[in-house]
Amino acid sequence: MNKTILEERKIIETIKRLPKSSFTILDFMEAFKKLFSDEWQRLVEWKRRLSKGDEGGEGIFCKSLDSNLSKNRKRCSMKTGTVPIFQNKMKEGKIIKTQHLLIHPITQRHLKFLLKLWNDPQIMQYAGFARNWNYGQIKGWCEKYKKRLAKYGSTEIQFIIRLEKGTLIGESGIGRLRANWSCRNYKTPQDKLVLMTDVKLAKSFWNKRYGTEAIKAIAQYVFTETDTDLLLVPPHRDNVPAIKVYEKAGFKKTKGIWYGYHMIYKMNKKDFEEVYRGAK
Repeated sequence: MNKTILEERKIIETIKRLPKSSFTILDFMEAFKKLFSDEWQRLVEWKRRLSKGDEGGEGIFCKSLDSNLSKNRKRCSMKTGTVPIFQNKMKEGKIIKTQHLLIHPITQRHLKFLLKLWNDPQIMQYAGFARNWNYGQIKGWCEKYKKRLAKYGSTEIQFIIRLEKGTLIGESGIGRLRANWSCRNYKTPQDKLVLMTDVKLAKSFWNKRYGTEAIKAIAQYVFTETDTDLLLVPPHRDNVPAIKVYEKAGFKKTKGIWYGYHMIYKMNKKDFEEVYRGAK
């Protein structure tokens, strides 16, 4: 059995230091960094190794952290306030349509495709991890995802991206950030609805402009059919193709650095209106 990199007692100690009402995973990470700075560097090193395809660090914190957070289920949540409206519309079967693409919520029939996509080290190298899951694990993830939607509402949504004829080519997701979310050199506005997203495509569909088309469609949907104030993307600093895609879509670079390697690009409503005015 592989030894977990984070000690159980340190996870428990961190949880004890968090607010008693509720906390998010990101709250946990910030508290852990302050309490155990040396251990935090080990997390950064693990993330670096996984980004290079080293599978040895998979589960560094997931098993022990997941176990402890499950004991604190009522405290650890993603719920941060008024539920945005985009998930309600998605539940009604909303499909985002572009010239070449259809983007819509995942279902169980998409899991085999997601499994192949997320287990590909080349695709996931800049995400900082490769899941190395089997089908049972991704099915379990999907079941938990559905339970979170039912319990907390629209704090997140997982999209599948396919061609108009049906071919699956990638995935995206939208996640709501907590109030006053921050990383190094960047903090989101107070009392604003802020979402984070990204796009991952199968390798055979790289360099065909589908990534730009997809992120533009998601941005347009977010700003025209929800109450979102700010949309962020976190490309890895070495992922030049992704950075170019986001810049083409109208995202602007901030000074934010997330987990040491990911830059923060943003688009607010004003940016969107300037870039997409008249777009259909």
